[in-house]
Amino acid sequence: RKDMNMSQTLIIYAHPYDGSFNHAILEEVKAGLEASGRPYEVIDLYADGFDPRMPAEELALFTEGGTLDPLVSHYQKLIEGASRIIVICPIWWSEVPSIVKGFVDKVMKQNWAYHPTASGVKGHLTHIQQVLVLTTSTAPTWFLRRFCGNYVGSVFLGAALKQLGMFGEDAPEGSSVDEETGVVTLPIDDPLRVAEDAAVLDQLTDLRHPACHRRAGGAPGDRFTDQHGAVHGRPVLRHHHVHAPREVPLGRL
Repeated sequence: RKDMNMSQTLIIYAHPYDGSFNHAILEEVKAGLEASGRPYEVIDLYADGFDPRMPAEELALFTEGGTLDPLVSHYQKLIEGASRIIVICPIWWSEVPSIVKGFVDKVMKQNWAYHPTASGVKGHLTHIQQVLVLTTSTAPTWFLRRFCGNYVGSVFLGAALKQLGMFGEDAPEGSSVDEETGVVTLPIDDPLRVAEDAAVLDQLTDLRHPACHRRAGGAPGDRFTDQHGAVHGRPVLRHHHVHAPREVPLGRL
């Protein structure tokens, strides 16, 4: 799927059940990218058999940024070739599944993804222009944000990926950071590019699309509510959360 003339999208998918709503979202995202002629790769953490644990032998290589896991090396190469990342996963117990956390722990190696400094870490992954996180849960979005710590916005996007340099070393003049959602908005420097990015992301994140519900065994319409804000400028770190009704079994999310 490589195309040096176009940006490469890397999808990081984490759900063990092919009949889940998450899997339906994955299929719609892939269809949207293919329809728009966008090259992409998919990391399917469960299908790959990725082990999120950090054994002692792996930890011993921490300071040098080494790894004994061939999947880690493979994932790093995919990240190096990407300019935008889309993460698709459920929210379990108010945060992303442990396999996603383990992906960050094991793949984002010191001296590859960042290096330590006297004032913190300096991220190396500044070539990643956009990160979009798509999550689902039975809990309402407002509940996760107000009473459960807003994990995705405040920690996953607002701290971990931000520290890896995925929006540059410093936010450009005129940019803003939404503390509640972890979204970084850049000033409009290229209206055509902004319009293109917004159109593609909005196409990929129309989670009320009937096809998602057909694939997940639900009915089309507004049973799933996509609760997110408007796009202003070029979004770099973006989170969309879908609240599913109680009648949808947890295993199908």
